[in-house]
Amino acid sequence: MTTPMSTAALLSSSTLFTLAALFGALPAQAASPDAERAIQFELDFDVVDVPFDGATNTEIFGINNAGHIVGSYLDADGVRHGFVRRYETFESITAPGSTNTRSFGINDWGDITGFYRDADNPSIQHGYLLDWCGTFTDVDFPDQTFNYAWGINNRRQITGYFFEFPSAEEIVITSFLRQRDGSYVSVPSSGGDGGNVFRGINDRGVRAGWNLPESGFVLTEQIEGMRHKKRKFRRFTAPDGLHTLPNDINNRGVIVGHAAPSDFSETHGFRRSRRGRIDLFQVPGAETTVAQGINDRGVIVGWFEIHDHDHDHDQEIHAVHGFVGRLVKSTGSCHEPDDHEEGDHEEGDHEEGDHE
Repeated sequence: MTTPMSTAALLSSSTLFTLAALFGALPAQAASPDAERAIQFELDFDVVDVPFDGATNTEIFGINNAGHIVGSYLDADGVRHGFVRRYETFESITAPGSTNTRSFGINDWGDITGFYRDADNPSIQHGYLLDWCGTFTDVDFPDQTFNYAWGINNRRQITGYFFEFPSAEEIVITSFLRQRDGSYVSVPSSGGDGGNVFRGINDRGVRAGWNLPESGFVLTEQIEGMRHKKRKFRRFTAPDGLHTLPNDINNRGVIVGHAAPSDFSETHGFRRSRRGRIDLFQVPGAETTVAQGINDRGVIVGWFEIHDHDHDHDQEIHAVHGFVGRLVKSTGSCHEPDDHEEGDHEEGDHEEGDHE
């Protein structure tokens, strides 16, 4: 179900909570927090809820150039499933032998990536590839048992990561790239940090993700966004010292993700142009907005959370919905036409400040 919204938005998710926050048509006017730059762009948001009986908590994670979207929802029994919406038709996705399935990425071929929990041993988590023929294939880095398969490009390269648990208090995270032939390559660390998480990958193999500080999930230091091409890493941060967590990158080099203060309250979505300008946005009425995917047309998808109070039962209500955001226009002295028309060339893979 798709519901248009019509409110203006100012552009300006314990360890378990942190892990969930990190890894898990309405004219809305969005403005950069830097007022001196006087940049605005306008977004139209559609709210998307899976229409199955009893379904709640719709999250959207990926979108391809046909506008097909993937995500997840909870059924009436509280079991998590993935889904794909092609045009206006929703299909549920449940990996064989799973108790929890999420769908994260979709390419223009219709291949879908995600993860599922093993029904026989919930401590085991598999990444998966659901190809356009309907065949499930596990995407697990060799000898690893807790995997995420996240983004997939049109070359059928998959970016993901895996967790290792050396002790009850320690988590080690490593990113990987799965090639079309099924071979795996681990992504080198950017050096002196708590690990890299790469979620998005475009057709040139440029990846977007973030760098955990040495403190790891304690988060005493700022999380920095990262752009990775071959051996080159480019770090960047959202305004005001916010944690910066990129989730996807399109073929024009535009990156989307979410940014939040240290307690992850008032999480905003963000859009980073190819030239490096970052704008924050919030779905109208939401306390949390997470931008998860972007296609080459600049359509942004994700999910948002609204908190309310049920006075009849005297309890707090937390409702999660998916969104599709379309860029209506961009105005201001720093308008960047290359985000829309130019930049579709190899030189666009290099940004000033890239380093090896």
